Amino acid sequence: MTSAAPVNQQDLIFDWNELGRKGRVIAPGISFFDETLRDGLQNPSVDDPSVEEKIELLHLMADVGIHVANVGLPGVSERAFEDVLCMCKEIANNKLPLKVACAGRTVVADLTPIVEISQRVGIPIEIYTFIGSSPIRQYTENWDLDIILKRSAD
Repeated sequence: MTSAAPVNQQDLIFDWNELGRKGRVIAPGISFFDETLRDGLQNPSVDDPSVEEKIELLHLMADVGIHVANVGLPGVSERAFEDVLCMCKEIANNKLPLKVACAGRTVVADLTPIVEISQRVGIPIEIYTFIGSSPIRQYTENWDLDIILKRSAD
């Protein structure tokens, strides 16, 4: 039986604090996009937090240096619309250093509420559109590639 060579703990863990860093931890040109308030809520075991809790999360995101926050899909329901509207007002009124993004399916009914919120609050909102295109989605919806392309173009 051979014994393992002795391990030097300093070879296992690199202490980034020993580099004598000055200034920012994040290099210029790097940005963080947080999906907690959108995709983070998609898990079936996650409860949709109250708008007050979502606003608290926005402040925490700003505190830790998040640059862009996806605040949801306001076209999915009246509550989602009101929550996104409240969060955008909070960002604008408190001058939080967050850019805002929203998700939307490639249908006018999802995009119109985002435009309305942007106009009402007076802030730009970047829209991330999507269409389900996986084989399971195609099977479920009885879609083929031509239908997906047409719906994306419309």
